[in-house]
Amino acid sequence: MPFVPGSRSEPFWLRATRLVDRLHSAYCALRDEFALAYVPPEAWRAVVLERYSERAPFYQDEAYQATGLFPWEAEAVARWFPGPPATILVGGAGAGRETLALARLGYRVAAFEPTPLLCQALRDHLTQASIEAPIALASYEDLVHALDAPPTSLQFLCREKGYNAVVLGLGSFSYCVGADTRERLLLGLARLCPQGPILLSFERHLPATGRAARLARIVRACLRFAPGSRPVAEGDQLGETGFEHAFTDHEIEALARATGYRVAQLRHSPAPHAVLVREAGAASRSERF
Repeated sequence: MPFVPGSRSEPFWLRATRLVDRLHSAYCALRDEFALAYVPPEAWRAVVLERYSERAPFYQDEAYQATGLFPWEAEAVARWFPGPPATILVGGAGAGRETLALARLGYRVAAFEPTPLLCQALRDHLTQASIEAPIALASYEDLVHALDAPPTSLQFLCREKGYNAVVLGLGSFSYCVGADTRERLLLGLARLCPQGPILLSFERHLPATGRAARLARIVRACLRFAPGSRPVAEGDQLGETGFEHAFTDHEIEALARATGYRVAQLRHSPAPHAVLVREAGAASRSERF
């Protein structure tokens, strides 16, 4: 934890710097709320891609790739996924950590990734491992559009036989801008993978406290009536990579119900994640996508 001035034993000038900390926190809260309200979704998508391009060396690193599935991912796959050689679609695949690990377990895989540098690294890693798999440079929004208005260059991912399971890359579900986009993505995945399951991870929403948080709530409420502003949902926030949406447990459960799934597993640690499985008789809901 960083040092926070405020003790009576400190010199006056040191205690006075706490005001600077408070002003900075207030400024950040104001900036974030105005950015969320006025920066359009397509700009946030571009920001996320740029930030992940800057991080590409980390994800391309052989040591990171060698970690394979994280223990919680491996546990979810072993418990909820059909065994090899089932076919798994990996979205937000990055440089290939999950895709490679699943292929080495004997699964057939297909993957897509929106960041050009990472998508090329994904292809290179699969080639080096002598693994053949369909790979596309595409985002979740691209996949939604491809399913909505075929034919497109992504049609080869929309295989006729569908998939047996889906993995959405680490935390990537939180980068979908807008509740409608998240719902349409799950409905689209239901068409590609009619029987489920889907393993997704996300940022977890915890109520913020303190002066800056109270200020942010007031500003957000006021901006709803400001000309040209966009609706900002509870859980929308700015993180290291730009826009992200943090979910409550209730929100994950409600989204699952709305798209014909049920939450089979929901855990907060070591990373917030959920496994969604299809509800019986849910096909009609995916058809309305």
